[in-house]
Amino acid sequence: MNIWQKKQAITERLAKAGIKMSGKNTFANYGYYELSDINPHLIPLLTEFACDLTISFDEKLATATLTNVEKPEERIEIGRAHV
Repeated sequence: MNIWQKKQAITERLAKAGIKMSGKNTFANYGYYELSDINPHLIPLLTEFACDLTISFDEKLATATLTNVEKPEERIEIGRAHV
């Protein structure tokens, strides 16, 4: 499986997991996922699909990198600007 196929399989399984949002923003009145909501579901999937997820931060950007452990040159990087 290439990195894109692994990403799709992990994404599909997470979507079907029925993960509940435990975070609550009472000011703007919305819920959000906390890391503790996702990790128990994500970590076994990363192991099953032989992937590593690394998250890094700098002053302007948060980046998530999904790496295929079987072929480390296969990576998907997703960056998100933050203020």
